[in-house]
Amino acid sequence: MSTRDGETFDWTAEQRQIITAPAEARLLVDAGPGTGKTATACARIAWLLTDGGVEASDIWLVSFTRTAVHELRNRIAGYLTDPGTVAAIKIATIDAHAWAIHSGFDGQASLSGSFDDNITRVTELVRGHEGVFEYLASVRHLVIDEAQDIVGPRCELLLEVIHALPRSAGVSVFSDEAQSIYGFAEDGNSSNVSGTLPEKIREFLGDQFDAYDLSEVHRTKDKTLLSVFSNGRRLVRDHRLDGKEKLQRVRGLVEKSNHGEIGMFGKDVQALPEDQVDRLLLFRRRGEALAATSYFGERPHRLRMSGLPTCIQGWIAELLWDWVKTDLDQSEFETLWTQRIGSASNPEAEVAWARIVKVAGRSGARVSMTRLVSKLASGSPPYELVLPEFGTDGPIFSTIHGSKGREANEVRLYLPGGDAWGDAEGQDLDEEARIVFVGATRAKSQLHIGQAHSKTSARRLDPSGRAFTPYPYSKGAVRARAQVEVGRANDIDCVGLVGRELYGNAVEAKAAQERVRALKAVMTSVHADLSDEEHKWRYAVSNDGNEGNLCYLNTSLNHDLFGIAKEVRRLTNLPKTLPPKALPHLRIYGIRTLAIAPDDPIREKLHAPWRDSGLVAAPMLIGYPMAYFR
Repeated sequence: MSTRDGETFDWTAEQRQIITAPAEARLLVDAGPGTGKTATACARIAWLLTDGGVEASDIWLVSFTRTAVHELRNRIAGYLTDPGTVAAIKIATIDAHAWAIHSGFDGQASLSGSFDDNITRVTELVRGHEGVFEYLASVRHLVIDEAQDIVGPRCELLLEVIHALPRSAGVSVFSDEAQSIYGFAEDGNSSNVSGTLPEKIREFLGDQFDAYDLSEVHRTKDKTLLSVFSNGRRLVRDHRLDGKEKLQRVRGLVEKSNHGEIGMFGKDVQALPEDQVDRLLLFRRRGEALAATSYFGERPHRLRMSGLPTCIQGWIAELLWDWVKTDLDQSEFETLWTQRIGSASNPEAEVAWARIVKVAGRSGARVSMTRLVSKLASGSPPYELVLPEFGTDGPIFSTIHGSKGREANEVRLYLPGGDAWGDAEGQDLDEEARIVFVGATRAKSQLHIGQAHSKTSARRLDPSGRAFTPYPYSKGAVRARAQVEVGRANDIDCVGLVGRELYGNAVEAKAAQERVRALKAVMTSVHADLSDEEHKWRYAVSNDGNEGNLCYLNTSLNHDLFGIAKEVRRLTNLPKTLPPKALPHLRIYGIRTLAIAPDDPIREKLHAPWRDSGLVAAPMLIGYPMAYFR
């Protein structure tokens, strides 16, 4: 029995034996959905600190996403008498841990190349760099969460890290192979990986690890959901079933064991009230999730899926867009907050100051701006200054892949039509069965089943991953049109916000930034119109009914639109088509901060003061408009 956030928590016997295993033990824990895997992992770390004789700085925790890192840090702190102890634990994503090694031991380290290329380079360092061996020798316990989703180069890296650890170092690996869904991408493309981290541990390091199982479900007491949790897990782990039969049985179970069918997603989403924050709307494909948000309109909601930009808190750019000094002290921060946001005595201001001090403080009263901007511009900005979802309020629209690690009181799961998997077979269908299972087991109280598939299904454009849905027919006539995703991670860049090649002078750029900052966190309708050659043919984003542009979209969107036009032309047999002149019905969810590293040459393309501050306000833009190709 232990306490968390003032509450007593009575651990089950199967949880307790994992939590209190010796510090040097190596555990491979297979835990079903809702069995308290994350709670057990966090309590395990708390026990290592309080009873296992391990210092916080000697513990590494590897998680799958930045959002999970945030949650894990808070949970561990809740189990400790001194929550501040958790700050010394090295808690980060695989990529962030890898970058710490890469930048620390490779003089040529840079963020150029793909993420996988950088991971591969770090693996080489772990294998052969003496300094890395010494660095890893300080680790007394390594904890890996969501290990079933670690595949490919990241799997190889962590195997090498485990192999390089001192034999006296403990390792706790938590996974649920019934929820392994990242060997098959959210957009439907298979990866080239072979096997997950737990599979490879059993294959290469099995003699070092003891196997444990968590089976008692804590997420729900609802009998209908318990049937899905237990019977669904049994089905996806049944190796006697081929992929097709497994998918049919899992889908049949979910369609039978739920709290009601809700029909086609469009009508259902339109009828939903907007005040249900603890509601998760899940889709197999990103295009379907984006289309669903169109039906929800400007009512507050959030998005959770891959490919979206990292949402660094907007107040940072609002406050510091023109701050060009190397440091910022607390009195200067409070003055700026009072002038630009509100009363500096507001608890929000106190929290904001505490967070930037934690990230880049020289002391409790002074922050290094160079350090702050550098960390914000990194591939893994500090979780304390990042929004967990795209948007700040309302129900969450998500792909099933994006929902990993999340739960909600009510889940509305919109499944593709029965023929949606086409000619897929074998491992692909096996994984699709796990995807359906993962979506259904996010629910705590209620699970409703709807349909996402209509006459035409969402697709993706290679290699960018941009979603689009062709609609080649209208009232019997052939039309060159498709819904197109706008708002991917690189669609808005700093040049499009304050670049010298797009804005004649700093006054024009400042006016555009003032319009962006005025958006605050209110849902706003906007549109984008194709500009002219002087503005590089970028699409200009404007408020509906207001004068003046907010920004110009990256030309990568133009390139993708040509690619989608080619696909539409192939479907319709129409003559050569061109990208649309307008992209209507876009939405802005608020503002975020875009940070540019001090040594990034792109700064020279920006107007002052953003060239010197490196902090620009960017709209949180998303849309799935119908594009009419010319």
